[in-house]
Amino acid sequence: MKAKIHLHQLEFHAYHGVYAEEREHGQKFLVDVYFTCDIREAAGSDALADTIDYVKVYEMIEEEMQHPVNLLEHLVVKIQNRLQRSFLEMEEVHVKVTKVNPPLRGKNGGFSVEI
Repeated sequence: MKAKIHLHQLEFHAYHGVYAEEREHGQKFLVDVYFTCDIREAAGSDALADTIDYVKVYEMIEEEMQHPVNLLEHLVVKIQNRLQRSFLEMEEVHVKVTKVNPPLRGKNGGFSVEI
């Protein structure tokens, strides 16, 4: 039995970006991840050992967010690659990173890159 598991709007203060202001002060980022996997065993056993531990997924994302990069394009690939290497049972991994309120004139919601 296949399922999509979502982690929604994980919020981090990080220092990604090409501008000095972004690297010095940091800013808010949101990360959304979903992946597909077989949940048959976990659905029957109700045991954490039989599924992907969401806390471990979060911790890996958190670690990647702590290493500043210039581009969101680079960051989403780093997160996706790490998750796929760490959890072989993930069949698809979709990652979206949003830079909330980037340093632009005027009001804006943010920039996102999703793979």
